[in-house]
Amino acid sequence: MVLFKAAALTASFLIPGWGFLAALRPRLREEEYPFFLAASGAGLNAMVALGLGLAGKFHLGTHLAAMATLTALLFALGRRGMAEPLRVSRASWSLSLAAVLVALLLSLPPGRTVFGWSDVGVYPCIAAYLERVGSVHLEVSTVREVAPERRDMVYSFEYARDRPFQAHENKAYFITDFSRGEVVPRFYYLWPSFMALFAAFLGRENMFYAVTGAAVLSLWGFYLLARRLLGERVGLAAGTLLALSPLFTYFSKYTTSEMMNLFLLMAASLAVCAWLGPGGAARDEDGLRAGTREAAASAFFVSLCFLCRLDFILFLVPLLLFALGRRLARRMTATDLFYLLFCLGGFGVATLVGWFFSRPYFYETWLTFRGHVRMLLVFLGTALVLGLAADLLRARWSGFWTERRRRVTGQVISLLVWGIAFASFLYLYAIRPGKPSPEAWFGEINPSKGSTYSTQAFLRWGWYLSTLGLVLVYAGFAVWLSCRRPPGSIFLGLVGWAFVLFYSYDLHCTPIHMLTMRRLVPVALPFGLLATGMALKEMEGWSSRLFGKLSRPHFPGRLAAALALFYLVLYFFHASLPAVGLSEGGNQLELCREVAEAAGPGSVVLMDFHLGDLFGPPMRSFFGVENAWLMDNSRLSKGEFGELLRDLGWGEREVYLLWRPSMSGPVPPLTGGVGVEKVGRWWCRELMVEKTFDRRPHRRTLYSYSVELYRFYPAPAVGTGS
Repeated sequence: MVLFKAAALTASFLIPGWGFLAALRPRLREEEYPFFLAASGAGLNAMVALGLGLAGKFHLGTHLAAMATLTALLFALGRRGMAEPLRVSRASWSLSLAAVLVALLLSLPPGRTVFGWSDVGVYPCIAAYLERVGSVHLEVSTVREVAPERRDMVYSFEYARDRPFQAHENKAYFITDFSRGEVVPRFYYLWPSFMALFAAFLGRENMFYAVTGAAVLSLWGFYLLARRLLGERVGLAAGTLLALSPLFTYFSKYTTSEMMNLFLLMAASLAVCAWLGPGGAARDEDGLRAGTREAAASAFFVSLCFLCRLDFILFLVPLLLFALGRRLARRMTATDLFYLLFCLGGFGVATLVGWFFSRPYFYETWLTFRGHVRMLLVFLGTALVLGLAADLLRARWSGFWTERRRRVTGQVISLLVWGIAFASFLYLYAIRPGKPSPEAWFGEINPSKGSTYSTQAFLRWGWYLSTLGLVLVYAGFAVWLSCRRPPGSIFLGLVGWAFVLFYSYDLHCTPIHMLTMRRLVPVALPFGLLATGMALKEMEGWSSRLFGKLSRPHFPGRLAAALALFYLVLYFFHASLPAVGLSEGGNQLELCREVAEAAGPGSVVLMDFHLGDLFGPPMRSFFGVENAWLMDNSRLSKGEFGELLRDLGWGEREVYLLWRPSMSGPVPPLTGGVGVEKVGRWWCRELMVEKTFDRRPHRRTLYSYSVELYRFYPAPAVGTGS
């Protein structure tokens, strides 16, 4: 039965992907068609699931009906292109199969974290609720029921002032309307919509294989892009580095959105390479300029990236720079303008979705990055003004650019790029770490103040890439952007350089280091490794210039590149060991199920302060058990607690208390005719990569503690926990 469901899920992705390729007919390399088939099908399914989830209408039957309609439309538009994906040779299918099997081997088993204390558990909870109820927004009965004068007992109002929500229901859930019980979860919802599809086909407890699917597509797409940009041999080396890198090893099992953003960007980048290749001035049989179809495919994936992660807004910087450069060089075509407008339209749609459907998160992120966003807006305005000025003055400049002046300008640009790369590396690695880091408040509920470690952001890259790796990343981007290359390669180099520079300066650190490093995964890590490949490939040319009088001038460069690659492979492999074969999450999901079964349907579970952010979201999302989080355990002993129980319907339905004795001690004495009796006791066990922030994690740790469930009952005398 499981194999049948997995086959149905695969078909539901591949058939719409076939329709997408038939309708667009992008000119791709033969070995890229299978990847595009899978990536476009995954993107279309996630997009439709997102739309249904935002409308509150998600259901497997509804989704399949919508996808069948969309697929039929795509096939109707692409009647002449239906055979395109079938013209793939056996060798290309074998290459694709090998890439998929290697990626599967590296990314299994997926993590199974569901506790809501951080992002990694919140995404699966959003997906589970979407699959179970049909909406990304929650209607929580306890939010409606608790009287206004007692809301502070179970909800946090600490950060709600002057924000687009009324209180925190949990760390990642915002109450936007108490009267209706409306709760909005954090984040953009494309990724949990994708996970909800796996839950709908395979069952909620198997949704985590969505992470595996995204990781497979990511490594597969990266390898194909590396072959495009670096050639077969160096491309294989770059793919090996990504596969062995500790960040990919860890986050290919992590249930946050980075892997989805990565495979969408790889698909967009491959389409850019196909679009901005040879033959850009020709037209196809439909009268379209060659490249328009590939540009449309790339813009589609870029738009999905905007819907996947809010920080992808940084893509606008290289996009506008590239468009401005094309304009100044008088090479901008109608296809370039179409691509620019399509991508800006995708960004606009993502902004509207964020504002209307995830406003608390959208606003919160704006407050965090408003300085960077304002700089971005200033840049976009400046780029627009320069573009218009260049257009007005183009006639006057028409005779200025002689061949000699072009050559000199190219040399100046090359020196400028190398100077920027060297100065940036020197400042970020040697000068900035000596400066004190500012402090900030961490956490939305009962926050603590601590160092941001922002001045050491780039140093911490070296924990995972090594110092040699950092040097090669920056040298590689200098090589990438200072040599004559096809326009598509230059554009992708600008994309990677923008994200690498931004996150070298500011990782927006949190007290747990691995959560911070995930920000490198969607763009900075893959493009940084592509730049590393550029540097390794260029070593042969440097060797020829330095040792031109030797009989074999290429040999020293080849040897240096081989030794550097060998060192990086060993370093990456050693740094990845704590995460190899690890599935974090332990028995979290099973534990939530057992507590839910013990409490029974229709009950309410109150949780002590040290458990509410862990158990609350999965109990509600996966199993439909309503709950509330005590903001202060001591209020159990106050007379108002009995009133809170009556708000929750105590007497007509069962109310329970989930307790963590290792941190909270015994249940305090209760007053007001309320007693408790123990219902059950369980152990939470999880093997995880150690939580550190002063060094790279080197080992695994076993995390274990007990939880106890109590039932409230009417008692004439004071009751105590037993």
